[in-house]
Amino acid sequence: MPYVTMTLQETVESVSRPILFDMIAQIKSITKVDSTAKIIFPGDTGKMQQQGSSIDNKDRQTELSTGRYVYVEVEEDYDPQYMATTAITFPEQNPIFYDPDTHVTINPLYATTRVTLHFKYQAPSRTEVLRWRDDIRMRLSGMRDIHLHQISYHFLMPDQYMLLLRAVYNNKQRILNSNQTFQEYVASNITSRAKLISDMVGQDVRLSIAETQTRIVGMYGFDSMPEKPTRDSDTAVWTGEFTYEFTYEKPNMMAARYPVIVYNELLPKEFIGFWNKEYDLDNVRKSYSYSIGSLSNFESEKQPGKYINFKAETRLPDFDDFNPQTVPTSSVGIVTALCQVDETDYVSLMNLNDLGSVVIDSDILNFIQQSELPFITNLYQSIFSLDFYTNYTLMSTGQLVCLPDLTVQSVNKLSLTNFYHVRFSIITDLSLINYAFFQRLQNFPKALYKIIVAINESLNNNPYLQSISELPQVSAADFNLIFSKMLGLRNVGVTNPNAYTRLPASITEQTGQSVIYSGNSGSGLINDPFATIRGQSLENYRNLSIRMNTVYLGSIAAYRTNT
Repeated sequence: MPYVTMTLQETVESVSRPILFDMIAQIKSITKVDSTAKIIFPGDTGKMQQQGSSIDNKDRQTELSTGRYVYVEVEEDYDPQYMATTAITFPEQNPIFYDPDTHVTINPLYATTRVTLHFKYQAPSRTEVLRWRDDIRMRLSGMRDIHLHQISYHFLMPDQYMLLLRAVYNNKQRILNSNQTFQEYVASNITSRAKLISDMVGQDVRLSIAETQTRIVGMYGFDSMPEKPTRDSDTAVWTGEFTYEFTYEKPNMMAARYPVIVYNELLPKEFIGFWNKEYDLDNVRKSYSYSIGSLSNFESEKQPGKYINFKAETRLPDFDDFNPQTVPTSSVGIVTALCQVDETDYVSLMNLNDLGSVVIDSDILNFIQQSELPFITNLYQSIFSLDFYTNYTLMSTGQLVCLPDLTVQSVNKLSLTNFYHVRFSIITDLSLINYAFFQRLQNFPKALYKIIVAINESLNNNPYLQSISELPQVSAADFNLIFSKMLGLRNVGVTNPNAYTRLPASITEQTGQSVIYSGNSGSGLINDPFATIRGQSLENYRNLSIRMNTVYLGSIAAYRTNT
């Protein structure tokens, strides 16, 4: 599902200033500043409006410089201690919009922000300023230097998210055709704190989310007491100064998570057409000098690739980031496709012979079409498997059927309100597969060769394997040798056919011959390839078959080329 974040367009007037005015009023009350003292808060511009210049200003009395004033300067910045731990891609915050039918969620993102307020209290009398300072000192003596505050603010929903919700609403209406309006759809799924606001003439209507934060911890910025009051010789007024600090969670971004397909129809391209444009070394064709090429094998990104090819699986379409959390044991995905249900029969999902930019190898398709159609939809009855996902849930085996023309259909009628994925995978643990599959596979040598290469790359250049791919049928004896090689085992005696030992890894390099071909293919062999592992514990078997974790899917599927 795409996860799109956007910075809020405006937070100064909607978030910062309301919070600061709340805090200033509360601190003024805590420090017992004279109620008639006016607050002078110039803001970022450093300028104040002239007396009587505002259209709603009813107090036109002249203000003198010798009156009682509270001057406030603000320093606001992100707290660097929380920069690395701010939740961005993880759904940390409660959503403000959630549609359970389509799994569309929108939630705010917060950044821990530290604010320092510089107060300067001005009064015409030294006694008044000293009394104000003494009251703060007495509060410190009573261990009342920390205060809890409550702040209120609001932030606006970005216009782009409203367009996204409109697209989701249109897709739902195509199927439901209900009488619900777009405004009613948004109101039924959004938080109750949402309100519509507009300018003074009723234009530019926006969706606003009101919030209140509590337990905001504030404390004085001095160690023992405020500085001594000072006198301005020009105006003959006395001033006292102190700082006050607090930290709050400032909403500065929003994140939306939504499926690329809603009610069996893709969302418009502007909401799903995301491609990774970041620099990726794996997508760069590289050439090395001899020494650097040898050292490149020790690079960190190449180490996991020796065991698992993380980028082997292909997703259709390429902008779908569906990542199944539950997969069948020992299965490796070849192609995972987002499917649109055929609205004429409500069961058809896809066709293995028409996967757009991806094409499955013709020999593999022929093997499936001629032999495996009844088995690939039932787990472990074939080395290939079709896994079916409804929304994010892996369905039980047997929910799909593959027709002779390779059309994949659901056994039961599907609902257009869900979204579906079909995963075409290969099983790498041969002990899990029904033995009848191997008997069928012997009749398709080309498919056998490509399957072996897929799950064991070390056999790719084996001349014996390359030669059997041209045979009309693989004998049970030959297949037994191949199976033994895939497990890293060999037959060591005719009288004890179950006694197999692990071959040295370097034997091929030492002899220059095929390990399989060097054995006696006509004696001491058995028809059941699983005889090589009977009597062994499952743990021991998995240790012997560890090399089969490497999956090379290039022999099974590839991107279609334009010719």
